[in-house]
This record gives sequence, C-alpha cells and structure tokens, in this order.
Amino acid sequence: MFLRYNTRLLVVGVFIVGIAAGAWRYLEIDTSPPPTLPETASHVTADNSTAAPGLVEPNASSSSATRDTISDTGLSDAVTPLSLKEVLTVTSRFERQQLLERFGFDMAKEGTEAALRTLAEIAGPADRAIFLRGMFTHLAEDRGEAFRAVKLLAEDIDRETALSALVANWRREPLSLDAQAALVGRHGTMGGMVASLLGDPLLTAECANELLSGMQRAHLIGSASGLLAATDPQQALALGSRLEGKERTEFLLGLASGWARTSGAAAWAWCQQQADPALRDLLQEAIVSNWGAHDPAAAAAALGQIGNAESRQKLIDAVAGRWANADTKAAIAWANELSLPQERDAATAAIQKNAPSGIGIMLSEGPDGYPLIRDMVPGGTASSSGVLESGYQIAAVGNGSGQFTDLHGKNLQDVTSLIRGKPGSNVWLQVIRPGGTPAGRVTVVVPRQQIMFKNPPAP
Repeated sequence: MFLRYNTRLLVVGVFIVGIAAGAWRYLEIDTSPPPTLPETASHVTADNSTAAPGLVEPNASSSSATRDTISDTGLSDAVTPLSLKEVLTVTSRFERQQLLERFGFDMAKEGTEAALRTLAEIAGPADRAIFLRGMFTHLAEDRGEAFRAVKLLAEDIDRETALSALVANWRREPLSLDAQAALVGRHGTMGGMVASLLGDPLLTAECANELLSGMQRAHLIGSASGLLAATDPQQALALGSRLEGKERTEFLLGLASGWARTSGAAAWAWCQQQADPALRDLLQEAIVSNWGAHDPAAAAAALGQIGNAESRQKLIDAVAGRWANADTKAAIAWANELSLPQERDAATAAIQKNAPSGIGIMLSEGPDGYPLIRDMVPGGTASSSGVLESGYQIAAVGNGSGQFTDLHGKNLQDVTSLIRGKPGSNVWLQVIRPGGTPAGRVTVVVPRQQIMFKNPPAP
C-alpha cells in the first residue's frame, strides 16, 4: 500500500510537474524522443532485455556503460552495452532513469507486446514509471496503438503513468501547476489528464471514449462538444453518438452549457426542439444559467418561455445575480417588472446579495488595528454626506440602538458585512480622525444605498 501510494504521487508529479515545466529532470516528460543511439549499438538479448549503451546527454557528451565496470557513481566510458538486469542495478538515479526511458522507447519500436514483456521484468514502481514514459513517448505517434497499449496495462498506476506520457506529447500548450492540480481534483487522475487536452476538443473526446467510462466519460465528452457547438453543432452532437441513458443526458448538458456560453440563442433554439419535456427542462436550466454570464438580458428574456415553475424560480435567482454584477441598474428595472411577487422578491434578494447596498467606501487594515478608509466611491453616500474622509479609521459599527460592535482586529470581510444593509437604512459609525486616538472617536451617521455595478459582458 505504501509503495502504491508513493508511486501514485510519482505519476501525479509526472503529470503536473513534467507537463508544465519539468522542474525535476528525472520527472520531465520530453515531447521529443530520447537521445538517438547508433543503430548498431542496441539489440534484444535472449532474455528479452534490451542492450543499450549510455545515452547521449543534452550537451552531446556520451555516457556509455560496460558489463563489468558499474560503480557507485554511475557508468564508465566503455561501449559494451548493458542488459536490463544490469541497468536496474545502476545506483545513479539519473543515469538509470535515462537508460530505462531509452529501453522503453526502443522496445516500443519493436512492438507493444515486446515492450510489455520487458515491463513485466521490472518490479520497482518508480522504475516501471520511467520505462513506461519512454515506451509511450514512442507510442504517442500512433493514437490507435497508444490507446490499445494503455488498455493492455493493468488498471490503476501503470495506466495513469502511460496516459501522463501521452498527454505530455499531445498537449499543444502547457497548463499552470494550479490549473492541472484543479483538473485532477475535479476529475480524478485519469479524467484530469484527459481534461487537460480540452484545447483540442476532438482529441479530448477521442481519449475519453477510449480510456474513460461512465459519467466521467460522458461529462468530458460533453465539455468537448460544448467547445465545438458554436462552430459545428452537428459534429458536436456526433461526439456523443455512442452514449445512452444517463450518460447521454450528462453529455447533452455539457453540450448545452458550453454552447450557451458562446451562442446562447442558437443553444436555446436547439433546446426547444427536444421532444422529451423532462430533458428539455434540464437543458433549459443549463443554457439559461450559462447564457446569463455572457448576456443576462437575453437570458432573462428566455425565462418567460420556461413553464416549469421550480426551474423558473431557480433561474431567476441565477440570472438576477449575474446581471447585478454586470449592470445593476438594468437588473433592478427587470426585477421590478416581474409580475409574480415571489419572483420579484427573489430577484431583488439576488441582486442585493451580488450587488449589496452600502455606503461606498474601500477599506484596508489600519495601523492601529482598526479598518482604515482607503478611498471612497464617487457618488456613494460616504463621499456625498461629507462626514467621512479617506484616512479615517472606523472603530465601531452600530445600528442606532446605542449599541456598537468594536472593530479592533476584526477581519475586513466581517466589517463589510456589518456596514452593509438595506438600501435607505442608516449605519452609525464611530471613527478616529487622522492624528486622533481611540478615546477621541466621534460618531457619524451615513445612509446606505444600492451599489451600482456596470461591467462589460463576460467574454
């Protein structure tokens, strides 16, 4: 169990570190083949082990191995090749890994079965990972054979190692370490590696179809199809032609969500043609919630066509929240026009949650442990009232009953929550003017108002 855990960490390291930057040389998965050896310098021995000389290193200096001069520091400069058994006894980790990677690459040239027979002779999980890296660097040139070879491996760590090598060779652009870690966390190791290929939707769908199963496969094919739908909806739909039942539904939801982010009107028109009312309701929810991020006004207009009251209520909340961040004034006008009181109240609550009412100040941590007014929003009640200025510290917040909450050492988010409230209501603040002391604090009253956002639409 301990070895399996540590080997899994190695594979994740190969995927995250090797693909992104190759921070450690021995975990780096180079997209080019291992250094070329002379054609006459390698052969397969009678025990199926590849005999290979030392690798040509990046600086073009040679490092060869002999059968009788292996030392604790690595290999000598002689030219007689080593067998696999002898390579596995090399104590220099760097040189052993280079030789094992070369073995894997060369054995893959001999054929998948020959490479797998050699792999069976390697017991150490870390050594197997390096051999597989070289093997699948070569197999990456033929996708069909690469997928067949992965399926011939025992499930779990060997498959994950093989896929990490393929992804390293197939990815067009590197991902940041944080992005790769997030994908692994969201989709699992195999799914995360496939998801890292989404820059090429067709390749992603092919990998998912070949190497994943169940809802994980359906979800990633749906994500890939969503990226294609705006330019080729027929091809996007065809990606999920092999899926049925719940997997088909999961695929269609991914398609609808991605399509709505780029072409909401087209996705909506397609959705309305679905004969199954239950499926149509699900697709409508997916489209409107994602459409709202790009064009909340259009998404809000589509809400009138949704007959399911529960879905409509849920989407009103989502659209109002997104619209409040994009154009608060327009969102409020739309909410006020909703005919049903419960929907109007829900939309207003969502707007106030995402574009809250306050006094229009920007806070930072002050030198004495109290929040400091760093700046004031033009047009906000703090600037128009004349009772506050930048540089004031806020010592306490009250609600008009004479009771105040002291703010010394409090988190700025907690302070913001105390200051915010219902539009039109007042907030009582005890402030310390520049050069003053906590004992000399003064109380001021500032009315709250709805904060109005006006941002460009999401790309």
